[in-house]
Amino acid sequence: MTISRVSRVVARGANAMPPRRASVPCALAMIVVTMSVADRVLAADTWPARPIRMVLPFPPGGSTDTVGRIAAQKLGESLGQPVVTDNRPGAAGTIGFELAAKARPDGYTLVVGGQPLVVLPALYRKLPFDTVTDFAPITFLGQTPQLLVTRPALPIRNLNELIEYARANPRKLSYGSGGVGTGNHLGGEMLQHLAKIELLHVPYKGAGQAFVALMGGEVDLVTIGMTTALTLIQSGKVRPVVALTPKRSAALPELPTSSEAGYPDFRLNSFHALLAPAATPRPIIDRLNAIWVKAVSTADTRERMEKAEVEPISSTPEEFRRFQTEEIRRWTTILKGAKLSLD
Repeated sequence: MTISRVSRVVARGANAMPPRRASVPCALAMIVVTMSVADRVLAADTWPARPIRMVLPFPPGGSTDTVGRIAAQKLGESLGQPVVTDNRPGAAGTIGFELAAKARPDGYTLVVGGQPLVVLPALYRKLPFDTVTDFAPITFLGQTPQLLVTRPALPIRNLNELIEYARANPRKLSYGSGGVGTGNHLGGEMLQHLAKIELLHVPYKGAGQAFVALMGGEVDLVTIGMTTALTLIQSGKVRPVVALTPKRSAALPELPTSSEAGYPDFRLNSFHALLAPAATPRPIIDRLNAIWVKAVSTADTRERMEKAEVEPISSTPEEFRRFQTEEIRRWTTILKGAKLSLD
C-alpha cells in the first residue's frame, strides 16, 4: 500500500463522518485504526531498516543459544541487517518469552523457543503470557532426538525390562534431571504416567550434573540427547534402553523405539523454533520463513547445526502451530495424570 493510497483511505474515513457530535469519537477511532494498519503495511514494505533483536530465553552455551546464533547469522546475511542475540535466561524460559511477547510486533523482535512453548501451559497454573496467542510462529529450526539411558550396572537392557523391574521395586529406580519442569524431569514423569510405575525423581541444578550423577551411580536413569549419548554409550559409561523417537536412529540402528516396545506415546524430542510477537505482519513472517528454508538446505548450516547436536529442519508457520497445539494437549494430559503443576 503506497503513502498516497493510505492518505485516500484516511481521507475517505474523515469525509464519511456525520455531522452529529456523538459520532466524532467513533470516527476518530476509525481513523486511528486505519492509520495504525496502514503504518504496519508501510513498515513491512521497508523492513528491515535497522538491526533486529533475537531473544534467547536460556543462558549462553546451551543448545538454544547455539541454534539461535546460527539462525541469527543466516538471517542477518540475507536481510542485510544484523540480527543481534539477546540472552534473557531465568524461570524456565518465562523471562525471555514474556519480554518477546510484550515487544512491538514490527519485525524487530524475534525469539527462539523450544520445549517450554508446549510444556509451560500444561505445567504452570498462571503465566504472564500465552505461548499460542501471544506469538506468531515462523518455522522450526531444529530438533534433537532423545534416548533413555541407564547406568551399566543395572540388569536392564530394554524398556520392558525396565518397566518390569520398576513394578517389582516401586521407587527403587531413580531418574536424574536438570530440575523441575526440564525435559529430563518431564521424560521421567511421562514414563511413570504411561507405564503406571513409580520412580524416584532426583533433581540437579542442570542436566549436565544429572549426567555426571548417572555415570557416578547416584541415579539410575536419565533422558539425554542422541549425539551426547553416543559418546557416553561408545565409552561404556551408559547403556541405551530405548529411543524416544518415531523411528530408529541411523546412529543406533539396533536400538528399538518406544513405539516398538509398545509405548508409542512415550516420545520426547527437544526442538527449537523461531517466533515473533503476535500480529507481526505476515509478509515479514513469510520472508523470514523463506530465508530459513533456504539456509537449512545448505551444507554450511547443516554442518554447524549437527556439530551442535541438532538436526536442522524447517516448516511452515501453520505446521508449527498444529504441532504446538497437539503437544500442549498431550503434555496437559500427562502432567494432569502425574498431578504435577507449578504456581
